[in-house]
Amino acid sequence: MDYDRPKLGFVARITIVLIILTMYGCQTQLKKDSEIEKWSKHAETSRGYTPSKKPSLHNETIAIRKDNDTPAMRMIKKELPKTPVKLKVRNAEIKAVLRAMAASEGINVLVKDNVVGSVTVDFSNTNWDTVFKSILKSYGLVYVWEEDIIRIVKQEDL
Repeated sequence: MDYDRPKLGFVARITIVLIILTMYGCQTQLKKDSEIEKWSKHAETSRGYTPSKKPSLHNETIAIRKDNDTPAMRMIKKELPKTPVKLKVRNAEIKAVLRAMAASEGINVLVKDNVVGSVTVDFSNTNWDTVFKSILKSYGLVYVWEEDIIRIVKQEDL
């Protein structure tokens, strides 16, 4: 019987420790839930931020054909922005980089599906148009303005 008593004391101690750990775990879970509630309320009450449209930094010239003045017959040539940019990316998808650059200047861009590859660049205080043209040239790409959209394709697709 003396051997049963120490086993009973050991089992009782283990049980008490498990109960304490369980209670502590429940308290920690309650704290986490209150944090989740706090951020959920914040998400419901906060309003998103949408920056206002930047003024156009591009000059545009429109040449209109005299024989048939329809929007399809208008040829628009716009200059690319000359805003200084800092761009540093490593092994990024070229489409993502071109879209991000266009978005930074408020330009609509359409990149053809067969434009693929990864790009690594490190530009500092370089004009936007220089960066854009350098990336395109490095990958055998060209751009065409169509109305207010830049269409980017491979040179052989043009």
